[in-house]
Amino acid sequence: MSNSSTLRHLAALALTVAAAMAVRSDILAAKATSKDLGGADRFLTCVSTDKPIYREGEMVYVRGVILNARDHTPLKANEPATALIEVKGPKGDTVAQGNANAEDSVLGFHWPIPPGRRAASIRSR
Repeated sequence: MSNSSTLRHLAALALTVAAAMAVRSDILAAKATSKDLGGADRFLTCVSTDKPIYREGEMVYVRGVILNARDHTPLKANEPATALIEVKGPKGDTVAQGNANAEDSVLGFHWPIPPGRRAASIRSR
């Protein structure tokens, strides 16, 4: 097979894959509606901690920034928002939880790591 023939086959294959992906994304987009995805106004929360690793007895400080999912803008001034913060153990059990109220699109939570606690993950809802 010549180089030009190989290039033509590769180009045809690339177009076929691109067309299949375009058709598939149309099918998926047709199934999802704003209502299915949580309504017209959806928000993202970027959650972070003050450091990556903690020892027992230390205080974990969690902060989150709430942004509009569409344009990544913060909440409007004086718009209330409350988040449920859950700290999960390695087996999925909830070891701590609490509510955090947002102020200026930022929320905060702290949790003292009890003696004997080995590992945990933090999640916001």
